[in-house]
Order: sequence, then C-alpha cells, then structure tokens
Amino acid sequence: MNLFTSLLIPSSFFLLAAATYPGGKIIESAPVQFHTGIKQIPDEHHPYQAPGQNDLRGPCPGLNTLANHGYLPKSGVATFEEIVNAVGEGFNMEHDLASGLAAFAMLARGNSYTNQVSIGIATHGRFEGDVSMTRRDAAVGDNVHLDPQLFQQLLDNVALYGNDSDVTGPKSVVSYKAMQEFKYERYIDSVANNPDLEFHFGRFALSYGEASFTLNFFANGTDGVLSTDTLKSFFQNHTFPANWHRRSSPGTSDLIGDGMVRVLSAHPDALPGRNVNGTFVPEPTDDPCELYRDIGVNTVPAILVSTTGVLKTNVDFLLQTIHNLFPNCTFTLPVGAAEAYTSNDLQKPTETPNNNPSGQGTTYVASGGASISGALEADMSSPSDSGFSKWAPIVIGLLAANLFVGLVLVTVAVLGCIRRGGREVYSSRSLPVAYAPVREKDWDSSLHSGESSYRDNDRPYSEQ
Repeated sequence: MNLFTSLLIPSSFFLLAAATYPGGKIIESAPVQFHTGIKQIPDEHHPYQAPGQNDLRGPCPGLNTLANHGYLPKSGVATFEEIVNAVGEGFNMEHDLASGLAAFAMLARGNSYTNQVSIGIATHGRFEGDVSMTRRDAAVGDNVHLDPQLFQQLLDNVALYGNDSDVTGPKSVVSYKAMQEFKYERYIDSVANNPDLEFHFGRFALSYGEASFTLNFFANGTDGVLSTDTLKSFFQNHTFPANWHRRSSPGTSDLIGDGMVRVLSAHPDALPGRNVNGTFVPEPTDDPCELYRDIGVNTVPAILVSTTGVLKTNVDFLLQTIHNLFPNCTFTLPVGAAEAYTSNDLQKPTETPNNNPSGQGTTYVASGGASISGALEADMSSPSDSGFSKWAPIVIGLLAANLFVGLVLVTVAVLGCIRRGGREVYSSRSLPVAYAPVREKDWDSSLHSGESSYRDNDRPYSEQ
C-alpha cells in the first residue's frame, strides 16, 4: 500500500487543487530587509533600460524608475512581494509602509487572485486623483502623463523659495517652502477650475503625501538634499540620478505624515472636500481614523468580502496589511462600489510618449490594468462553476483509474505472498526424491526432551 499512496494519490490531489483554483496564487508577506542603511542606487546589476512598446508605466515616477532599472519587472506588472521588495531596496521604504501601500494597490486596482498589479494603474479616485503635483485633474485634462507646464510651475517655485547649494547653485534645492507654495497653488487652481473636483479626505492625504514622499525619498541620502537636477531625473526621465544614494534609514508612515503636516502648515485653509454645482464644499475632519476608512474601507470594493478560496485568503491578508498601518483604528470590512472594476485583465497598453526629447522616460499606459473583475471571475468559477466543471470528468476518471490500479497491485501482492508462502511450506515438509536418508537414531543432549535426531552422511535433521 505504500507504493499506492505515495505514487497515485498525490497526482490526483494536485490536479484536483489545480482544477479547483486554476491560476490562483497565495500572496505572502515579503521578507524584511536585512540591510536598511544608506546605499548607492542603482547598483551594477540594475542599469537603466528604456521601457519597450508593451511595457506598462503609470503616473508614479518612483515606480516607473524602479521598473526602468529592473528593481520591478520591466513589463510593469508585478506581484505584491515584488513591489514591497523594490521600494524597500530602491528607496529604503520601511516594510510596513511598503506593504500597506502595495496591499491597497492590489485591492483597489490589482488582481488579488493571480497576485498581479500593473504600475500603470491610472484609475481616477484611487492612487491617481485630483490636485496631483504634475498631472492635470481628470475632468479638465490628462491625468496620467506629466504636464510640462505643471512641472515648470514646480521649478518656478523652487527658483523663488528654494535653497542654495555650493554644488548645484543658488535656488537649486527643493525646500519645504517651495513645496508648500506649489501645492497650495495646485489646490487653488483645482478648486477654481475643476467643476467635478473630488478631494475627499483619502485623496487629500495622498495628494499631500506625494509632496512628502518627494521631499523625503527622492533626496540624496548622502546629504538629504533634493536638487532640481535630481527632481528632473525622477519626474522627466524616470531614472536614478548619477551618484544617488537612498536614504540612510527606513522611511516610515510617521515620516510621510510629518511631512504632510509640514507642507499643509503654511496654508491650513486647504481642506478636503468637493465641488458641488460650482461651489466647493469642505469636508473637514479631526478623526485620525478617517484616512483608514476612506482608503481601506470606502475605496476597496465590498464584493471582495464575499469571495472564497485563494482569493478570500489573499483579500483577508491584504485588508489586514492595510489595517496594520492604523493599529489604533477599528478594523472594518470594505464597503466600496464595484462598478468601476470592469476592465479586462492586463490589457496591452497604448503607447503614449511623454514628449521627452532625450528619449528616456517614455511612458506607456495600461488601458485596463490588472482589474479586479478577472479575480472575481476566476474565484466565482472555482469549485462550483466552469473551472471545476471543466476538470471534474478528468479528475474523477483519474481517481477511478488510480483506485483500479491500486486494487490490482494489492491483489497481485496478496497472490504473490500466498504463492511464496506455499513454496515455503512445501520445501519445509518435503525432501528431494533422490535423497533417502538412513535413520540412525542418536540421542543428543543438546536437544529438548522428546526430540529425536537423525543423521545421514553426518548431516543432522530434527523432527519435533
């Protein structure tokens, strides 16, 4: 039976598992970085490679840069673990922050069933939203590609409010004052010119979080200075600058939060809210858990809660990973709408250059991205629908064949044992015909009482 259980049962078990959850992949927590100090980036194993025609790129210059240097897959389609590892290695982002952001990306726009998300995510209202630093609001312009006028507006503010540098020259360092004024200008412009402005608290926090991230993660780790040359390298060319080092300690959520507060402090009248019939309606809040509810509850589709199997396992893990960033808030299941999650899975992108004459930093946008619809379809077809129906006859047939072969092997084994047993009985009770011993009765003291010994040509035989 050992041969039967070790060779036959596993083949049926793994085929049955594959039939039940075709293509599903369990998402696992990425390992924490061993080395978290300053390091020159990129290293010799990650040279710049311009994206190809089918490579996906999106609105985030940091993720685009990581993909162009191979810290993320060049295709622009990555797993949860790959994103966490890449932002940790490239920018020294702390593990929990990296995991929480990657989890939100996977739930809001990725395929949590196959563990895939495109960095070309450009779904309005989630990671990408109004009052972006260098992208127009969706209702009034291109919300995906860098807008040269907006980027120049940022450089103009640096020229007015930036710091001096002995290396890069006067007014060449991006200061908090320059970022404060630039972000306020973007806010005022959106309130005045975007009739469909959506600036809920979650987007409000992410918008100012972009500014904090730029100041804290794009600065050179050797001196903490973010020069305009470095800014251009990331935003325009999507490549790491020469002689650039990541920050000397892991960047945490507290670091991002403190930077947000500092950028906001110069103009506290900038508030979350939305335009309704041409009038901006503020939606202020002093509840620190509002950010968690807006990002991890209201934005994530509620339909994910009703999933099963691999998808359910992954969704539970990702929801908990987001909540880990807000340990003082009550864990809440998502309630977001699912109407927007209908695009095809990982569609071929449409090539759209970003008008960069250098040839670097070309952006290719995913027309669909890694949609949640593919995950839901795969999950709903798992054990009870098309996936199982497709494979059920094969699985049942294989199990029946395995059982039949096993019974045959058992029968053969039993018959073999019976035949061997019969031969052993016969040989122990019979002597060859040509062998005729002459009985010479002796008594051997070494034998038990009542046992007689016979000899023939000095060969002893015993008989009870």
